[in-house]
Amino acid sequence: MNLKKKITLVFILASFSSFGQNSEIKKAEKLLDSARTMLKLSKPKEALVLNKEALYRYIKESPNNIKIAEVYAMLGNIHISLRNLDSIKYYTDKGFEVLQGRQEADNEIKGLLNYNIGTLRAIKGDYKGSYQYLEKALEYQNKSSETELNHFNKAKTYANLSNVTMLLRDFENAIKYNGIAVEIFMDIYGEDHPNVAGLYLNRGNIYYHQNSFSEAEIFYKKSLRIHTKHLGETHPVLAHAYGNLGNIYRENEEYDKSLDYFDKAILIYSNSFGPMHPKLADFYNSIGLSYKELKKYTQASSNFKKALSIWETHLGSNHQYIGYVYGNIGNTDFELGNYDSALESLKKAEDVFQNQLDEKHLDVTKIHTNIARIYIKKGNYSKAISILNKALTKVESTGEIVLIDIYLRLAEAYIMKKDIVKSKQFLEKANHQLTIKNNRNFNSYNFYGISDVNDFFETKIKVFKKIKEQSGNNKYLDSLNIVYNDFIKYQDRVQNIFSRKSSKNFRISSSYNLYEGRIKHLLDSNTESGELKAFEISEKVNGRLLLENFYKLDAKKLLDLPDSILVTENQLESKLFGIEKRIYEENTTINEDTLFKLKNSIFDLKKEQDEFHLRTKKNYPEYYDLIYKKKSFGVDYIQSNLEDDQCLLKYFVGEDNIFLFFLSKNEYVVKEIKKDFPLNDWITKFKKSITSNLNNSISDSGENERSTKYRDLAFNLYNKLIFPVADKLTKRVIIIPDGSLSLIPFGALLTEITSEEIKVNEFPYLLKKHQISYNYSSMLNDYLKTSHIDKKEGLLAFAPSFENGEPKSGFGELKYNIREVEAISNVFNGDVYKSGDATKSNFINYAKDYKIVHLSTHAKANDSFGDYSYIIFNENQDDLNDANKLYASELYNLRLNNEMVVLSACETGVGELKQGEGIISLARAFTYAGTKSTVTSLWNVNDSQTEKLMILFYKNLRTGMRKDEALNKAKLSYIENENLVNPYYWAGFIPSGNMDPITLTDNNSLYYVLLLFMTIVVVFIFFYKNKIKKSHDRF
Repeated sequence: MNLKKKITLVFILASFSSFGQNSEIKKAEKLLDSARTMLKLSKPKEALVLNKEALYRYIKESPNNIKIAEVYAMLGNIHISLRNLDSIKYYTDKGFEVLQGRQEADNEIKGLLNYNIGTLRAIKGDYKGSYQYLEKALEYQNKSSETELNHFNKAKTYANLSNVTMLLRDFENAIKYNGIAVEIFMDIYGEDHPNVAGLYLNRGNIYYHQNSFSEAEIFYKKSLRIHTKHLGETHPVLAHAYGNLGNIYRENEEYDKSLDYFDKAILIYSNSFGPMHPKLADFYNSIGLSYKELKKYTQASSNFKKALSIWETHLGSNHQYIGYVYGNIGNTDFELGNYDSALESLKKAEDVFQNQLDEKHLDVTKIHTNIARIYIKKGNYSKAISILNKALTKVESTGEIVLIDIYLRLAEAYIMKKDIVKSKQFLEKANHQLTIKNNRNFNSYNFYGISDVNDFFETKIKVFKKIKEQSGNNKYLDSLNIVYNDFIKYQDRVQNIFSRKSSKNFRISSSYNLYEGRIKHLLDSNTESGELKAFEISEKVNGRLLLENFYKLDAKKLLDLPDSILVTENQLESKLFGIEKRIYEENTTINEDTLFKLKNSIFDLKKEQDEFHLRTKKNYPEYYDLIYKKKSFGVDYIQSNLEDDQCLLKYFVGEDNIFLFFLSKNEYVVKEIKKDFPLNDWITKFKKSITSNLNNSISDSGENERSTKYRDLAFNLYNKLIFPVADKLTKRVIIIPDGSLSLIPFGALLTEITSEEIKVNEFPYLLKKHQISYNYSSMLNDYLKTSHIDKKEGLLAFAPSFENGEPKSGFGELKYNIREVEAISNVFNGDVYKSGDATKSNFINYAKDYKIVHLSTHAKANDSFGDYSYIIFNENQDDLNDANKLYASELYNLRLNNEMVVLSACETGVGELKQGEGIISLARAFTYAGTKSTVTSLWNVNDSQTEKLMILFYKNLRTGMRKDEALNKAKLSYIENENLVNPYYWAGFIPSGNMDPITLTDNNSLYYVLLLFMTIVVVFIFFYKNKIKKSHDRF
C-alpha cells in the first residue's frame, strides 16, 4: 500500500473514532441536561441515576473533560436533597480536584461546588462557615452568564443564605435574601409552583424564629396549599409544613393540636423514608416538647430519646442538634425534680454548643440559664448568680426575650440570698424588657413571646412574696395584685382564642396553682372586696366548657344563625368520634395500612374542624362575642337567685388549701381549709368502706355496716368539708364540688362521732338534716334554673333485657329493671321501651320529645378516657357491639333538652377526673346535651334495691315535690323501712342540676281535672236552680 493510501485510511479511521467519541459525549450532555431538569422538578433519585450514567460516559470517552467537574458538583448537589452527608463531601471534593490548576474553570461550576460546601456546613451546624461559602458561591454565580440554570442555582443560594442568616439571628438579611429568591423563582416558574412554596416555608421559619407566629402560620399554610396541589397529600415535603405548623401550635399552647400535626408529619415521612430518617428526629424532638408542656414527662423523655438515637446515628455526637435534645432531656428531668440528672444532661448540651456555636449564641445562653435554675433549686444561689451574670454580659445588648428569663432568675436568686435591693433591680429590668417586647408586634396568642407563661408568673409572684416577707412592707401586695391581674387577663384572653376544648381545659388545669394563689392572696387582704373577688375567680375554673355550650345554643337562637352551623359542627364531631372509637377499640388487632388511613382521616377531620371554627368566627363575630364575652356574675347575683331555704357550698381544691364558699339568700362566708390531711386517700377509702364486699345480702346487724373505717372517714370528711359552715346550712344544700370531691356522696357523711352500738339506720347522716343536690358551677346552677324547656310528653323509660347476663361484656343479669320501669310508668303515665324495643336507635329518635327519660340498664365508666364511658341498650345474639353502646361523646352531639334524665345504672356519675371541668361522665354528657337535671350513680348499684328506691323517688315526684326533696325523702323512707340499709344501697344516687318540681299533664291527671270541673259545674247548676226556685217561691 502506498503512502497516500495509508494516510487516507488513517484519516478515515480517525474520523470514525472521533464521530463515535462525539456521539458518546453528546449522550452524556443530554443525560446531564435531563438530570438538571429532574433536579428542578425536585426528583433527586431520578437525577442521581442520570448523573451517574453521564459521569460514566464522560470518564470513559473524555477523562480530562471539565464537564466531569460539573457532574461531580451536581452529584454533590443531589445528595444534599437525599441528606447523604458523606456523599455530598465526596463528590464536591472530587469536583474541586478536577478544577485544580485549570484556568478555564467555569464560574458556574465553582459556584455550585461552593454552594454544596456551604450547604454541608449549614447541615453540620457551622453557620458562619456556611455563610462564607455561600457568599463565595453567589460571587461566582454573579460572574456567570445569565442562563436559566444559573438563575435557578442563584435562587437556591439566596434561599440558603436566608436560612443561614436566620440561624445567625440576622432576620433582616434573612427576609431580604428570601425575597430575592422568591422573585427569581416566580420569574422562572410563576407564582403557584412547588419551588416558590419551598421559599414560603423558609419565610415562615424566619417569622417563627422571630416569635411572629401569626405571620409564620400564614406562610406555612401558603406553602402547604401549593405543595398539596402539585405534589399530592403524601409527598415528604408536606411533612415539613405540618411539622412547622405543629411548632406554631405548641408555642400557642395548643399542645394537643400540635401533636396532631407532628403525628401527620411522621406518618408522611416514615412512609416515604422509613423509621430512621434524620428529619424524623426533628419531629420526635418537637413531640417531646409538646408532651413536656402537657406534663406527660414519660412520653416526653421517650420521644427525646428517639430523636437522640436517630441524630447520633446520622450526625455523630457533637452536632448542634444533639445539644438541643440533651437540653430538652435536662429540662424534663428538672420538671420531675431530678436535679442531678438534669444538670448532667444540660452540661452535655453545654459541651456540644461550646464546640459548635458562638459563646454569645442564644441557645448557649438558654442552656446556662437553665443550669442556673438547677443551682437555685439546689440552694447554691451564688453559683447561679455567677452563671447568670456571665450569660447576661453576652446577650444584654441584644434585647432578646431570653433577657426576661435571666433577669427573673437573678431576682429569684438574690431574694433567696435576702438581697432585696438587687432583687428589686432585676425585677424592674424584667418589667422594662417586658414593656419593650409588648410594644413590638408580638403574636396575640403568645404572652409577649415568652414560652413558659406559668413559670413567668410563678417566678414573679414568688419573688414579690419573698420581698414582702423580708421587708415587711405591704406596698408589695399591690405589686402582687398587678401580677395576678395580668395572669387573669391572660387566661381570659387565651380561653377565648382556643378553638379546641382540650386546649381550653389544659390551660385551666395547668394553671390551678396560680388560681389558688390568687384566691389566697385576695382572702389574705381581709377585705370584703377581696372575699367577693375570690368567689369570682373561683367561678372561672368550674364547668366552663359546659357553660359555653349552653351559651352557644342561646347565641344561635338570639342571632337566628343558620342551622347549618351546629349541624356541620355536630357532623364533624360525630365522624371524628366514630374513627377514634374504632382505633380505641381495635387497637391491638388493626393492621398498619388501615391504621395509617384512619389516622390520616382523623387529622383531616380535626383540620376541617379548626377551619370551620375560624370561618364561623370570621363570618359571625357577634356569635363568638355572645359565647365568650359573657361576664361572670358575682356573689350578689347568685344570692338573688337562691330561695330562702337554699344555700350553696362551692369548693375550690388547691394544692395546699381548700376554699369553701358559702352563699345563702342573705349571707356570704369564705372558709379556708388547710389541706393538711390526705384528701384523695380519705375519699378513696371512704367509698371503698361503703362498696366493698356488699354484693351479697347483708342485714343492718352486719359488721360491714358498722365498719369503724366508714364511721371514722364519714365523720372526718364532714368535719373538714361541712362543719366550718354547718351552723349556717339551710334545709336545701347545693354542692358545687371540685376535683375528687365530685366522688363523695355527701348525704352519707356523718354529722357526729358514732359508736358501734348505734344501728346503721340510726346513724346521723347529713341527709337527715339537709336535702343535697349537686351542680358543676354556680353560674350553671343559675342558668339551668332560669332556662325554659318546652316538652310535649311526660315519661320515657328504657329497660333492655339482661335475663342471662352478658358473658362477653362482663355485665351480669338484671332481674328487676323491667319491673322497675313498669312500676314507674304506673306512677308517671308514660311510654316504656323494654327488652327488644329498648334500643339505642329508639332512644336517639324519641328521647328528645319527653320531659323525663329513665334508663334502667347497665353502664360502664371509663376513668382514663371519660368520653368512652357508655350506656348499654338491648343487645342482639348475646354480642356487645357498637349499636348497643351509647358513648358519652355521642351524647355531646345530641340536643335532648329533657327536664330530667335518671340513669338507674352503674357508675353513671363517675369517669375521668379533669381539673376544673370535674368528672367527665355520662351525667355530665347528658347535661352537655341540654338536660336540666340528672340523677346518677357513683358506683355499681344493686338491682333489686335500686328498684325500691326509684319507685319511692317517683312517687314523691308525683306529689309535686322538688327533685332533691323527692330523692332525699325516698332515701330516708328506704333507710327506715328496708332491711338492707347500708349506704351502698341508697347513697350512690345523687341529683344534679335544676331541682324544681316536675309538672306533667298526663291522661290520668286530665281525667281528674275534668271530673273536678264537671263536679263543680253540676254543683253550680244545682245551687243555681235552687236559687231560682226560692226566688219564684218569694213571689
